[in-house]
Amino acid sequence: MWGRLGAVLVAALVAAGLSLPVRVGPARPAPAPVAPLEADEFRVPGSDLRDGEPGSFRVIRTAPPPPQTPVADLIFLHGHADRVDNHRELFARWAQAGIAVVAPDLPSHGDTSVRGIDAWTTGDIAALVGLLERRYGATGRPLILAGWSYGGLMATRILQSPDHLRALARRPAAVVLLVPAVAPLPLTGGDGISRHRSLRHDPDPEAAPPSPASPLLNPVFAVRLLAEAWAARHDRLPAEVPAFVVASDAAEDRYVDADGLLRWASAQGAQVLSCTGARHAVDLEPWPTGPTVRQATVGFLASAVPGVRSEPDTVDPPVTDQEQTCRMR
Repeated sequence: MWGRLGAVLVAALVAAGLSLPVRVGPARPAPAPVAPLEADEFRVPGSDLRDGEPGSFRVIRTAPPPPQTPVADLIFLHGHADRVDNHRELFARWAQAGIAVVAPDLPSHGDTSVRGIDAWTTGDIAALVGLLERRYGATGRPLILAGWSYGGLMATRILQSPDHLRALARRPAAVVLLVPAVAPLPLTGGDGISRHRSLRHDPDPEAAPPSPASPLLNPVFAVRLLAEAWAARHDRLPAEVPAFVVASDAAEDRYVDADGLLRWASAQGAQVLSCTGARHAVDLEPWPTGPTVRQATVGFLASAVPGVRSEPDTVDPPVTDQEQTCRMR
């Protein structure tokens, strides 16, 4: 009897242990949040980009706090099933470094109301970037491109294509690619559906659900994504544009082949930060991964773009070498 009872207790303890939430890195006090910055919100009519296009784009702009003035402009493209609101802490970190960040909700995403994403080619996205950098930037400042996942793939293809680059008024001075979808897995999330719990550890319970939940809801987009990813792997980034790539963990990411991404980034000659234990949404991961990723992008931009400021040791609480999950490769 006692042996049977002991076995039951052991099984209960094991089950309880397996049910505990998984974290990236050791448990520590919650990091001090980046001070929120005011973000201006705009509506850009779709007809400003294409004649007769219905609806409008929702665009936010996060600028350095007064009395600072921007030293560079950055256009950020979010990922599939994403929206710009998910990256406000990243935008605030960049703005505090002196960068004016402009980010649109892409077609079919967030509060943008133009036709669905199936109707938009990579050339159209490049034209959108050009429109935004001319309207909300300044021609005398350096231009930076950045993107996460699908947005990182779009930033990559814009840089790789002379035709797409001609849509921009300024040649980009640097690019930041957060797990760009240059090597997408066949089924997002493992089963074709995007979910908070597969995108990152410790998801925000108040965040809006990923939408559209699956690329399969937009079949033209899905085929185009695979074609653009193939092209990205076979073309090269311009050597004169410094590139910073953040990679996830191949054992954790259910959206992109992280090992394939690392091989691609190495072949491109990019600076690479690889984060052990990180899921796909690297900048949204809990301490120490997310804060480290955000700080690392600022450090790279400070080295690549004149005037961008990087304050050392801004991750709070600090990350010791033994606790660090992200390493330069």
